[in-house]
Amino acid sequence: MIQTFKSILYSTKVWHASFKNRNELRHWKDRRKSIIKWYRGEEKYLFPFPNAQVKVSNFDEGTNALLTFINVENNHASYLSDLLLRKDSFEGMKVADIGSGPFPTLLVFENCERYCVDHLIEAYKAVGFPLAQFETEIEFLNAKSEAIPVADGFFDAVISRNALDHVDDFTKTAQEIRRVLKPEGVLHILVNYHKPTATEPHILNDRTIERCFGALGVRKLSEVEGAWGFNGGRTLLWSNAPETMLRDYCGVPASCALDH
Repeated sequence: MIQTFKSILYSTKVWHASFKNRNELRHWKDRRKSIIKWYRGEEKYLFPFPNAQVKVSNFDEGTNALLTFINVENNHASYLSDLLLRKDSFEGMKVADIGSGPFPTLLVFENCERYCVDHLIEAYKAVGFPLAQFETEIEFLNAKSEAIPVADGFFDAVISRNALDHVDDFTKTAQEIRRVLKPEGVLHILVNYHKPTATEPHILNDRTIERCFGALGVRKLSEVEGAWGFNGGRTLLWSNAPETMLRDYCGVPASCALDH
């Protein structure tokens, strides 16, 4: 009963307009605090504590901590392992990251035009995330996924990692992605199937993905139970990318990931 009530609440326009963004920003503010403690060597956070050679030290402590974390994260390249891609997968392309969040993770992809799309970009900057440091390398679009301010067929590739369950309207977002993607363009998305949460209100499933993106020729590359902290949920990678764009992290061809 409680879960049903929450599911209804999280899907309302009032929740989306007044509370979802607050919860999103609270999450990222908490992560920022954790990263500063990690930088100081006070609290473990995802990676080993940074040593003096790794630490950025040119700015205030908060900016130094975040820039250090960004460097470590990009060296770790979780985007590549999570998405089964290579650094040169988008070489020569215009690539958009939908729901990019407050970190410039697109930097792991080389020799391409990078666009981070997130309607909280300016809010991230306001709470201390140093995105302005990367504006010569990435175009940041402060826009909702339902209304991306570019021309039809602008992008060669669109990716998204653990973000499409956060949007206000999944169907409209899918329509917009299809609009901004070139004919024969690449769609490569990591999505989570789970019960609705305060910031992730959508119940996604195979039928939804196939209904919204099936015309683009997407297929399921991988499926993991209980990933990303969703108890009972599933994390799936859907893509229409050619085999030549994919990177194998498992000792088998990426297209065979579901068999292992």
